[in-house]
Amino acid sequence: MASSCPACGEDVSATALSCKHCGAEFEPAVPAKKKPQEMGDSAKYGIIIGGLLVAVLVIVGIASTMGGAKTCPDCRGKKTIVCSNCKDGRPKCATCKGSGRDPQTFSTCQRCQGKGDAAACPKCQGKERWSCSTCQGTGQLQQ
Repeated sequence: MASSCPACGEDVSATALSCKHCGAEFEPAVPAKKKPQEMGDSAKYGIIIGGLLVAVLVIVGIASTMGGAKTCPDCRGKKTIVCSNCKDGRPKCATCKGSGRDPQTFSTCQRCQGKGDAAACPKCQGKERWSCSTCQGTGQLQQ
């Protein structure tokens, strides 16, 4: 692409630094600035989703460090305790622990006559479940 010399008007190369006819010096040509590429829709959505994910992680992190109620370890948040002796539906004999065999004499348990279950549970007296005393039946421990 040719241009003309401002001093003498002769044609000169667009990249020339001086006119070969009259010797006038030119300012170096400044290359045209490239227009920045625009982001595609998928890149924009990726940035938005990434920002939202970071925000959610920050909120979860802050919430986990804040004090508050924690699940009761004794009842595991269920508010009641189930008798470990009656949990399968029948109360076990206190002597043989439900086996029907006396562990000391290795014979039939005399207390339950070998059945393995008791008339009334020796641990809970037939209640089977009761309100948790650790959390007062709330299921949560207060900090």
